[in-house]
Amino acid sequence: MTIAGLEFIGKELLGLGINYEFGRWNSEPVYPYFVGNTSEVTKEDYPKETAFILEGFTRGSKLELLQAKEVIENHFERGVTAILENGSGVAVVYDDANCDIPTGDASLKKIQVNLTVKEWKVN
Repeated sequence: MTIAGLEFIGKELLGLGINYEFGRWNSEPVYPYFVGNTSEVTKEDYPKETAFILEGFTRGSKLELLQAKEVIENHFERGVTAILENGSGVAVVYDDANCDIPTGDASLKKIQVNLTVKEWKVN
């Protein structure tokens, strides 16, 4: 996945009011917050397909995570597309979510939201 694609997703999530950082949360915890990671699905040149995994955390109610998941799902369920500044095209689509992920800490709740990202060069 390109840096431009990661930046696009970050801007979309922040625009939705989702507390988000890529890789790991480095700021003071503001619950709920989400951390994104990627896993490449295709090894072909283009379009590149990447699984984008959002992990959300809260010390409040699990309902907070489900509400954030619903916002993300509603935004990406039909796909969000753009031509990025680097000339690449990107499409981001909601896949699914899992809200029963143990954390090893009874007060910390976790959800995983899965998005599929396809990127291709248009120039």
